[in-house]
Amino acid sequence: LGWQDVPSHESIYQHIYTDKKAGGDLHNALRCQKRYKRRYLQGNDRRGKIANRCDITERPSIIDTRSRIGDYEGDTVVGHGHQGVLVTLVDRTTRETKIKALPNRKAKAVTQACIDMLKGE
Repeated sequence: LGWQDVPSHESIYQHIYTDKKAGGDLHNALRCQKRYKRRYLQGNDRRGKIANRCDITERPSIIDTRSRIGDYEGDTVVGHGHQGVLVTLVDRTTRETKIKALPNRKAKAVTQACIDMLKGE
């Protein structure tokens, strides 16, 4: 037997928990009886939904051509440990970039920062 013939620990646990779902009792031989990990992408999304949201596919086609100056894309960059935020606006045509630092990512603060940057403040 070489190392290639030995199953990984994850494969062993997957087999044990599959056996448990099928009514088997292999899980009783485990040293610790812990809950099996949940997959991150399963279940309901608990985040809020934006009311009256427009999808990116609904924007005017002239914006996709990048022929008009003044169409900005906005984004937020969150700092390490959620400490501090950068709000960025990038012109889609000229690639002019406007950046403003904020202490948090609250909606009112981000909105006001975008307004200030577009006014040139």
